[in-house]
Amino acid sequence: MKFSDIIGQDAVKAHLQRAVRLKQPSQAYILEGEKLSGKKTLANAFAAALLCERGGDEPCGECHSCKMAASGNHPDIIRVMREKKSNEIKIGEIRTQVTEDVAVRPYYGPYKIYIIDEAEKINLPSQNALLKTLEDPPAYAVLLLLATSMDGFLQTVLSRCIKLSLTPLSDVQVTGWLMRNENMPEYEAKVISAFAQGNLGKAGSLAESEDFAQMRQTVVELLAHMDDRAPDQLLADADALDEAYRERMTEIFDFFVIWYRDVLVYKALEKKEALTYQEDAYAISQAARRLSYRKLKANLAAIAKAREHLAERVGSGRVMQQLLLEIR
Repeated sequence: MKFSDIIGQDAVKAHLQRAVRLKQPSQAYILEGEKLSGKKTLANAFAAALLCERGGDEPCGECHSCKMAASGNHPDIIRVMREKKSNEIKIGEIRTQVTEDVAVRPYYGPYKIYIIDEAEKINLPSQNALLKTLEDPPAYAVLLLLATSMDGFLQTVLSRCIKLSLTPLSDVQVTGWLMRNENMPEYEAKVISAFAQGNLGKAGSLAESEDFAQMRQTVVELLAHMDDRAPDQLLADADALDEAYRERMTEIFDFFVIWYRDVLVYKALEKKEALTYQEDAYAISQAARRLSYRKLKANLAAIAKAREHLAERVGSGRVMQQLLLEIR
């Protein structure tokens, strides 16, 4: 993977490429971004570029070093591992894989690069152990800490790292990528983009998920025929949603929000191309004619209230029952 292949993150790429070009990488970086946002891809491109035999600010992909990096077998790129069953990166793992290993010079290239994924899970004793390397690292060592948040790091660790935060991509960028890479029609790509919220990895995962497509179909069918359902039917619908998607109820709420925003958009503009659910334009147009602006605003407020109740650990089935009845 080259930097030029990575969509977005221009500021982060420019910073890392400048370090490669000048041959002046910092001793430690924290790459912060949500899960699947591209931290690993950036770290891999940076590591490969630093070790590329041809120089420049991109890995060439052709030299022996780049081929080893691409295969995951470069001796100077160390990916710090933790026990699969553990929720923490423990002090023993940091000591054996970083603080003791760093004393050994690179085997092949000019740098020895340590990539620590899920670095937010480094516990406090491990952070203190890591400080010894951060305070006095050998010139050839580069540490890349990939984290979903910097909140759990010691200030002494943060102060010794260059901090780079990844930003969400635009819906247009994600939609375009899905259409090109997943051969997806625009209307379907727009739905997934709305859910991915700028996260390309999440978009790719959703594109391959049959369960996601089924969930969308179930919710759209329910919302499109809401007026035809009696209260007892709605209670049964709520129970069915809770049974099928109890652990994914926030995604169900996302579907609801996108639907009613589409209804609002159609009511205001009457343009199918402005919708996220373009293939459901007829049902949306009928809802737009039927529902007032005041009722649409109330429905969106009810969904927001349902999210709050779910966060307060009110039972998901009960929350869904109340929401459907309020919308009806």
